[in-house]
Amino acid sequence: MNRTASYLPLFIMILINSLTTEETVYEPFDYAAGAINGTQSGGIGMSGSWSTSVTNSGTLYSMISGGLSFTDLTTSGSVKAKRNTASGGAEMNRAISAASQTALTVDGTTIWFSILINTQRFSASNENGTFVFGSAGLDSNDVDKVLPSITGGEGFGIHVNGNNAGGSPFYIHAYSIDGGASSKSVSFLDTGTTSGTYLIAGKISWVANGGNDSLWIFNITDPSASEPAEGDAVATITADLDQSVFDTLAIANRQVSNVDEIRLAPTYYEVMGREPPRIATGTLLRIE
Repeated sequence: MNRTASYLPLFIMILINSLTTEETVYEPFDYAAGAINGTQSGGIGMSGSWSTSVTNSGTLYSMISGGLSFTDLTTSGSVKAKRNTASGGAEMNRAISAASQTALTVDGTTIWFSILINTQRFSASNENGTFVFGSAGLDSNDVDKVLPSITGGEGFGIHVNGNNAGGSPFYIHAYSIDGGASSKSVSFLDTGTTSGTYLIAGKISWVANGGNDSLWIFNITDPSASEPAEGDAVATITADLDQSVFDTLAIANRQVSNVDEIRLAPTYYEVMGREPPRIATGTLLRIE
């Protein structure tokens, strides 16, 4: 019996990104309330545990009950990281895993980060609230107007500072550290308030050494919306960095701050706690 050839369509759903829907790095601060004591080692894509230090009789960061939340953002932690008083300076840092470092630092790629931040009582003389993805922990300086840095190191992130002695409003800048020299962007988000929770996202474009890497900062008001365009950024900065040495999440402050829900991933959707979009592709299966 002769058999005729026929073609059957076969549709296969594939992900735009080959990673799972879990964030490459996710820190929900799902810990018990209390001091940071070297046992806070949960989350995804990280290594070791959080450590913290102070200068000038500063107040350490602690895990404080009542995690931050934001409309339509999926959260899972039970605490937030916070300094209870504004004396002195403090910093906290934690390494990411080797696999996450590899995934997040490839030349010619774009990655994203997001963080919930609620900052209070910033003033012109205390302008050192900083979060970075970089090569080491930040210093916890207590010097007026001196920006936090990484000695001889590098990083990209955000910086918060007050505008006047009353602490209102406060500004959120894009931030870079290059060879230990810190810079904040000329552009910034003017929050117009002394307190409030903000969902801040950062887009980083990596290029080969010798060219400027770029960081765009966005004030996200709807986590369920589409990826923002670069033209919608509230702040931007460039620097020629060697991101291959970036293996640390670091936070430093000279005032009272709250941070929560830190994410880093290759796509915007993942740092909003969502799956990347899916596309359908068709192929033909020939059957004799």
